[in-house]
Amino acid sequence: NKMFTGLAITQLVAAGKLDFDATVGTYLPDYPNAVVRDQVTLHQLLTHTSGMGLYWNDAYLAAKDQISDLQGFLATFVDEPLRFPPGSEFGYSNSGPVVLGLIIEAVTGTSYYDYVRQHIYRPAGMTHSDHYAKTEQASGKATGYYVPQGKTAAISNQTDLGNIGSPAGGGYASANDLLRFANALFDGTLIAPEYREVMTTNKLSGAQRNGYGYLYGDAQVNGRRYIGHNGGAPGINAEFSVFPESGITLIVLSNSDHAASPVADQVRQWLGYAKL
Repeated sequence: NKMFTGLAITQLVAAGKLDFDATVGTYLPDYPNAVVRDQVTLHQLLTHTSGMGLYWNDAYLAAKDQISDLQGFLATFVDEPLRFPPGSEFGYSNSGPVVLGLIIEAVTGTSYYDYVRQHIYRPAGMTHSDHYAKTEQASGKATGYYVPQGKTAAISNQTDLGNIGSPAGGGYASANDLLRFANALFDGTLIAPEYREVMTTNKLSGAQRNGYGYLYGDAQVNGRRYIGHNGGAPGINAEFSVFPESGITLIVLSNSDHAASPVADQVRQWLGYAKL
C-alpha cells in the first residue's frame, strides 16, 4: 500500500493539487496535533523523516477490529509525540502514510480506498486487488499463517489482522496485478516519466539513510538500479522490485511471514543485485 500511497500523492502533485514541501496543515488545517500540523511536510511523511511512529500501539490493538476508515486509524496515534524533530533523521513510520491518506481524501473529496481503485487499480488493469475487510470474501483471497513464538505449529493470522488495511499496508493484490502495476508505472499510464523519477529517486543521504524515495526504495548496486518495496506482518511477506535497466520485475508473495524475502534476495543475487 505504501507504493500506491506514494503514487497517489505524486499524481496529485502533478495535477497541481498538492506540494511536496507544504505542511500537513496546508491541507488539514484542523489536524489535532499542532506539531505535526505546523512542522511536518509531505516530503517528510513520504521519506519517513517526519518523526511519526508505527501506530502498532495499545490503542490500535484495542480498536483494530472496529476501524473502518482513516479517521479510525488516526485516533489511535494522533496524540503521540514525535520521536525526533521533523527532517532530522530517518525513522520508519506507518502513521505517516495514514496522514498522507487523509490529505488525499481532503483534496479529492473521495475516500483513500476509492481514490486508489479509480486512479491506480482501474487504469492499470488490476482486477484482483483491493482493500478487503477481514470478513469480506473475494476470489483468490489468501489466508496467512505463522508460527507463534515458542510454538512449533502454524496458526491462522486472522485474529492478528485489523478490520481493514490502511495507506501504510494491509491491502490485497495478486502477483499478476502487481506486474500490471509495474508495467503501468513505467509505460506512462499512471504517471508521467518525469514525475515517476521524482517519486522513485532516493531523497536521503548521509546519516539519515540511503536508498529511499517517496515511499519507494531506490537501490544502486554495482552501478545498476532497482526500485520497489517489501513488507510483512504476521502470516504475510511480500517483495516487489523493478529493474529499469533490464525491464525485469520481481514479485514474490507469501502467506507466511519471512518466506518471500529470502527468495527475492536469492533471485536478486542471481541477477547481480543485493537486497533493498
